[in-house]
Parts: sequence; structure tokens; C-alpha cells
Amino acid sequence: EVNRDARSERLVCFTTSAPSRPARRLHAHYVVRVTHHASGFRSSHRSMDTAGPTIRRILVADDNADILESLALVLELLGHQVETVKNGQAALDSLAERPPHLALIDVGMPDVSGYDVARRARALPCTAGRPVLVAMTGWGREEDRVRAFAAGFDMHVVKPLDLQGLRALLDELSGRERAAP
Repeated sequence: EVNRDARSERLVCFTTSAPSRPARRLHAHYVVRVTHHASGFRSSHRSMDTAGPTIRRILVADDNADILESLALVLELLGHQVETVKNGQAALDSLAERPPHLALIDVGMPDVSGYDVARRARALPCTAGRPVLVAMTGWGREEDRVRAFAAGFDMHVVKPLDLQGLRALLDELSGRERAAP
């Protein structure tokens, strides 16, 4: 759904649903405000409104097509370059060939789990110190977080990830980049 108001803004809203265990549906609702400027459309994301956008290459790996597409759309609207893959082996191939700044990886993929992707990615010479690996999971218990960090993930987020959570994750990444020597 796209609405335009008198100030030449576009409000993009969409909702995605995904089956989960046991027999209930997860829903994610995203709202992104994109403002038209003389140079084109810019996101309302704070980091994009400062001295120019920090465009990142971001890999999104998830076997759920709806989550994959909706997350990629939001990240692209925020000004990032996004690559999507539908399974763990494709994530490993992408990480080896084109290491991104950030990789959002579903831990429950059926072929190669996200945990195995993180472990194997950390062993690749081309990924030393990069990318930031984020575990995306429907599980948020402390033992789930510990398992993600032990596998090599830098961060752990619980799906569905809303726009506020995504912004917080990107802001934290920007803070880490500023703090790095």
C-alpha cells in the first residue's frame, strides 16, 4: 500500500506472514517513510539524513521467501545494497565471493543451518573481521543467544524484526564502525 501526502512523501506499508511452529502465524508489519528531495527519494532513517548515506552491502539469508523479500525491500528503501539468498549453502558462497558489511542469517534453514553458516564463515580468510553476522531466529531465550554467539554470530535478533528493531541494529552497527580504529 502506498499513500502520498501533500508534502510529497510516500508512506510504504506492508505486512508479511510466515508459518511457525506450532501451527501459528508470525506477522511483521513494516512502515517506511520516504521523502522526495530534489536529488530523489531519501529514507527517514536517521543515519540517511545526516552528512550522506552510509550505504552498506547487506546479505539476507532466509528460506522463507516472504521474510526474505520484505526485509530486502525495507533495507533497499533505507538505501542499502542487498543480496538475498534462500539457503545456507548460497549464503556461504556469497560470503566467500563478496563479503558484505552485514549478514542477516536465519538460523533455521534446512540445508545448512545458520549456525553452521556462521561457524564456516568465521573460518574463511576473506571474512576476517567482517562481516557483522546477525542471527535471525524465532527463539529468544538466553540459551538461544549463547548458542548463536558460540557459533560466531556478533548479534542475535528475534523474528519478526520490525522497522524499529532494524533501525536499532543498523544504528548499533554504525556505532561499532565509528568506534573501530
